[in-house]
Amino acid sequence: MGGFDHLIEDYQRLLGLRSEAVGRVEQGRDYLEALETALSGLERLWADLLADPRFRLALAESPHTPTALLAWLASDSEQEVRLAVARNPSAPAPTLRALAGTWAGRLAVACNPCTPAEVLQGLAADGDLDIRLALAANPNTPAPVFARLAHDPELGVRRRVALNPSTPPRLLLVLAQHQEGPLHLALLRNPNTPAQALEAVARSDPSLAERARRHPNLAPPRPPAQADRPAMPEVMSLSLEGRTNLGRRERGKPSRAS
Repeated sequence: MGGFDHLIEDYQRLLGLRSEAVGRVEQGRDYLEALETALSGLERLWADLLADPRFRLALAESPHTPTALLAWLASDSEQEVRLAVARNPSAPAPTLRALAGTWAGRLAVACNPCTPAEVLQGLAADGDLDIRLALAANPNTPAPVFARLAHDPELGVRRRVALNPSTPPRLLLVLAQHQEGPLHLALLRNPNTPAQALEAVARSDPSLAERARRHPNLAPPRPPAQADRPAMPEVMSLSLEGRTNLGRRERGKPSRAS
């Protein structure tokens, strides 16, 4: 955790202490005055730090920054700070929606893997290629948006849908029917491609059949190792043990010729 994260914690802790102390006669005036002095010093320090755009950028990038502070930074005068908030995994949905008013903001929000599905749904109608590419690669993209992107005119968008482990299996099967090599290769790299889609790829392109068979969703089950095999039933074990002991006794008997 960076130094500014500790500043946030200290400021919040002092605010909490002041809130608890106010109204308690037993705390005493000296204690409250000490708290107010500490808070005033921290507030002056915050004012000085926030005047530096580099510090605001560091706050905007930190996942530990409180959501209220991220909402404040979302209206920063520096675009780099605003875009860092849009990429922040801790940014709340209302803040992300507010940042989606510009192309750069929409792209940053679409690239954020923690953007809520309902916010991504709102970006689905955007005709910009870069935003469609970002949505196709986002693990939080909702199924209706994936369904739309799976029929996108751009091969690059469809390829990202085929690569995305969050794409619904039925859509992966639809993509496997396309006679397009890049889609087939992407499906082979997706760990969640269903067996039916892998078989379709193998039929469509025999040169990929061996790779399809090696996919974990299509590969035959591994034979159990020695340690995994079921134990011998107790009756069989006793029977074998009895035959072994009998053989030992037979070997110990003197021969008739002697």
